[in-house]
Amino acid sequence: MESSQQHPERQEPTPPPSLMRLLWLSCWVCVLFSGPVFGFGALQTVMERDGEYAHLCENEVEAEVRVGGRGCAAQETAMSLIYALGGSLPFWSAPTGFILDLLGPTVSAGIAGVLVSSGLLLVGVSSTAPGGIDMLAFGFLLMGVGGCLGTMCVFPVSFLFPKERQGQILGLLNCLFDASSAVFLPLQLLHGLSPTIFSRLHWFGVSAGLAASLYGSLVVTWRGGHSASFAAIKRHSKSASDGHRSENALHSRSSSKRPIFERGVREQVCSAEFGCFAAFC
Repeated sequence: MESSQQHPERQEPTPPPSLMRLLWLSCWVCVLFSGPVFGFGALQTVMERDGEYAHLCENEVEAEVRVGGRGCAAQETAMSLIYALGGSLPFWSAPTGFILDLLGPTVSAGIAGVLVSSGLLLVGVSSTAPGGIDMLAFGFLLMGVGGCLGTMCVFPVSFLFPKERQGQILGLLNCLFDASSAVFLPLQLLHGLSPTIFSRLHWFGVSAGLAASLYGSLVVTWRGGHSASFAAIKRHSKSASDGHRSENALHSRSSSKRPIFERGVREQVCSAEFGCFAAFC
């Protein structure tokens, strides 16, 4: 009987190898270079061992104490300034998102690679000793901005997969972003064992080369047709949104019944939704 026949389950199409390669590259970029600035505590220990900003200590006794890894107040203040510059990612979220929308993921990934690689090199070669070039703060800032832009470039990868997988991929990338704050922990441990072999210069030099390689591969993979696919998805989403707005306008002309994203700025600010949001903030 027909009722007893079992229909074969619908199988999901297998993603092409180039798309899986794009996902793997995005995962590695995210876990290594998206948010290591938030793990500054481990790097601060390494820089204190190297004597960075030791000249800010008021006397030789404080400087000698700092070599033990504890640091004086002036030195810790300088370190905090570096973290404040590099950790200002929320401020850069809007500009980097605008760059992604304007230039697309391919060009944005290239810019992010240049920023991250340059920042890593500056942090590795900079020296705060008298006569040295203090570029630590600027290098850390480049790492933060480049990492934020790189994160923006990898999130669109999820929209190239079926809808059933998009949430899983976004969750994976978010978890990898959180895990990237532990990147400096191996440096702290290895530097404590052998400061000469596992020096800051060696670590960040290798990291800069790895960042250039991964971001370069990411750019090449995006250019392999996936950038055009993402642009087509954006156009389709925009046309669907415009159609939805037109349909809502035909059914209701009342501003109070329209979705909040279709109202003007003044109407949004005066809405109950905005008041509830402001109250919780």
